[in-house]
Amino acid sequence: GAAGPCLTSPAQDALVLKQRQNIREFANLQVGDVISKGSHLRADGTPEDEYYTAPQIQYAAFNNTGTNIGPYYKGGTNDQQMCTATGNCGNGPAVDLIADTANGAISVPLQTCPTGVDRDGGPVTLYPRLSAAVSSVVSGITKDGPKNENLSAVQMVPDIFKDPAGTMTTLSGSDVTLNRLGGAVLQVRQDTASGTWRIAGMVASEDASDPVKGRSWIYFNPSWLSVMITTWCSSVQQQP
Repeated sequence: GAAGPCLTSPAQDALVLKQRQNIREFANLQVGDVISKGSHLRADGTPEDEYYTAPQIQYAAFNNTGTNIGPYYKGGTNDQQMCTATGNCGNGPAVDLIADTANGAISVPLQTCPTGVDRDGGPVTLYPRLSAAVSSVVSGITKDGPKNENLSAVQMVPDIFKDPAGTMTTLSGSDVTLNRLGGAVLQVRQDTASGTWRIAGMVASEDASDPVKGRSWIYFNPSWLSVMITTWCSSVQQQP
């Protein structure tokens, strides 16, 4: 007789459900095209149906090793400007620079979404969605000087979180120090021109080696920040 359905994984990024009638003939259904339905409450408290696909999850690390965007500290006029290690103060980097892959931002292809069917048989448009969450982060100020004091001018050390299995070894042998971590911020936006999502990150760190003259440094897309990225399609549109 015909074999029953089985779940196979021909590639790491795709699950395929196949109904096999014989070894040469089968139908297949990609999990990315399977649409589920749930509901949530609108702001006014009324329920709303939501149609969505299964999430896909991947790991990525930022890799900024240049000096185009930082590091910066707050200084200048009334301590409200963004200043570089050499003392040049201004408004800081533009959003487009921060979201540029040349400056370490993460790029993810904008997914193509299937069309759903509502309870009345009408079409439901699904939109690409992406969410990013911090996986690993360290304060990451780079060493500078014979006693590793006054940490400043060198922007980044590469590949801190590139290999999750070797993170501890990489950190112990790198030029990155562990200081006071102020926080980490992620920004997600759609780049329609390239058909990609762009993920940018910022880490704020305080120079703990010199509590008197130590500054709070802001690093954009540093290699000591990694993320878990979830993509899916939903009838609820994400702000671009």
